[in-house]
Amino acid sequence: MLKPLVDDLLRLWKPGVYLSQTASYPLGRLVRCALIPLVCDLPALRKVAGYMGHGGRFPCSFCRISNEHAHSNFDYSSWDRHSWGEHLATAIRWRDAASEKEQQDLFEEHGIRWSELLRLPYWDVTKYSVLDSMHNLFLGDFKRHCKNIWHMTSDLEADTPETDVPNPKKKSVVLDKNILKEVWRDIAQTYLPSWLGRPPKRFGATGGGRIKADHWRTGCLVSLPITLIRLWGQPHSSPEEKQLLENFLHLVVAVKWATKRTTSRRVRDIVQSEYHRYCTSLVQLFGPDVVMPNNHLTFHLVECLELFGPVRGWWAFPFERYNGIIQRFSTNGRLGECSWEELHDRC
Repeated sequence: MLKPLVDDLLRLWKPGVYLSQTASYPLGRLVRCALIPLVCDLPALRKVAGYMGHGGRFPCSFCRISNEHAHSNFDYSSWDRHSWGEHLATAIRWRDAASEKEQQDLFEEHGIRWSELLRLPYWDVTKYSVLDSMHNLFLGDFKRHCKNIWHMTSDLEADTPETDVPNPKKKSVVLDKNILKEVWRDIAQTYLPSWLGRPPKRFGATGGGRIKADHWRTGCLVSLPITLIRLWGQPHSSPEEKQLLENFLHLVVAVKWATKRTTSRRVRDIVQSEYHRYCTSLVQLFGPDVVMPNNHLTFHLVECLELFGPVRGWWAFPFERYNGIIQRFSTNGRLGECSWEELHDRC
């Protein structure tokens, strides 16, 4: 499916398209186009760019860390980065292999296969396969922390009703029904600026519908800190509650700075240091098995910030919005019968 697109991109890059006349150039203008960032969720990115799935032996598209060490090695400077030249050579070897078995052996050894995008002479797969912050931070780190680590549910009371103190080591329900009721009350009393989407009134309630990325963003950056600081940040709060709160706030600070409208070396340093503190304290509270490939990938977000600037210029929100528009089209299941004029009118 990518081949026709890459064929057009090659022509648009060299020789380009000559426009005989434009408003600014009455004698004509040569236009050249290039595809730079690949923005999509992680499973799609791994397929399109030719990488092994993120649950496989090599979960990272930025460095050579193995799945085994990604759970415990948080030393960013020790990771061996991928090389564009080495990646391209390995992908060509896979493409030109004499048999499927040879291709499979190469794929198991290196975690790399050929992608049509590698035909683009300027496209550096090790830099331009960007980490989308919408999926990585909001639908990844925030969602997983609440649902899979804190086991957010409105069906259960606290696991330790005699003390009402969550115990991380017992994998107890941290965000239980009692705490969520406090969250719902604070959401109802909170006034948000117009540019922030309001989370559901019963945020995290069982049967309350799917929580979208923007809901996770506001819920975890605004609503949960308001409630949890009030409940767990008091002098009389238990040591376990204070540890849980401090761990979560490290994540909140990292995401807040990572999604600012501007970026700089200072911003990237804060993101890196706060996320390192989050992962380190997360392992101390819940054990090493709680760390997933997405946590490792978040450390590489600063590389994308350095290359492409603030995430708001390239996160997936606008693309997902157009995906939603396209999915609502009434179709007959036949490809190639929708004109550009009709698509333009509908979008």
